[in-house]
Amino acid sequence: MYSLDGFTWQRGETLASNPEVLAAGIAVYLGIVLVLPKLLQGKAVPPPTFLAATHNLVLCLGSAVMFVGCAYEAVKEIVRSRDSTWLFCLPLDTKVEGPLWFWSYVYYLSKYYELLDTVILILKCRPLSFLHVFHHSVVLAMAYFWLDSAQSLQVMGLLFNTGVHVVMYYYYFLCTVKRAPKWK
Repeated sequence: MYSLDGFTWQRGETLASNPEVLAAGIAVYLGIVLVLPKLLQGKAVPPPTFLAATHNLVLCLGSAVMFVGCAYEAVKEIVRSRDSTWLFCLPLDTKVEGPLWFWSYVYYLSKYYELLDTVILILKCRPLSFLHVFHHSVVLAMAYFWLDSAQSLQVMGLLFNTGVHVVMYYYYFLCTVKRAPKWK
């Protein structure tokens, strides 16, 4: 049986660990952002409600799993090491291996799936803000570099982002199924 303790990030060996994969992912994303609206010529082709709702629910539940998994492993490490300073400043010799880095890897891979948000917006002929496109491109690169260079604060960033995404994608799910929450 696979153990989270056995996870190791190895550039060129771990799935999607080559910088070329990252560059290609961002290039394809930006190409879609530029070309798909022109192909649609202003005619909306919204995905079926079921698909859009499922997409939002997958991101909500996936974010919850990443949040809980990472938080659990962070607390375990704090208790084991009797230290929490690593949350803010990792030692220079940190190896990208073990359960916390596994959750960072899952987070990184999830950012590719999250790019479908933009495709859904384009299919609905919704305008894309520069911030939206920039955010999706940069967060994908950021998640890659967290792993590739053992970045400090990656656990805090992952917890913050996935925590926000649980609420955000739950809200989007409710709106997609026409059950807008009362707390909006």
